[in-house]
Amino acid sequence: MQLLVNAADDRTGTDDDLPIDARIAEAVAEAKGVDALDLDPMYGVIDPDALDAAVRSMGPEGSVAFEYEGVSVTVTGDGRIDVDRPS
Repeated sequence: MQLLVNAADDRTGTDDDLPIDARIAEAVAEAKGVDALDLDPMYGVIDPDALDAAVRSMGPEGSVAFEYEGVSVTVTGDGRIDVDRPS
């Protein structure tokens, strides 16, 4: 089951001012039903600074996908974060 969160573009200021890695952690925590502080650090899976740079430099049709905390995460160039919930 897919959960769509934070559909607003982070670069436009239409979403809160959290960095992309914090927004991903919140989305994953929500999907798993846990607190974001209970998740393992994201840098063990993907470099948050490199992810932020990649998202900021890609066009709205681009995306980056990776596994984190047992869920599949896709971040698109327009700032959308999709999380596949665990079964």
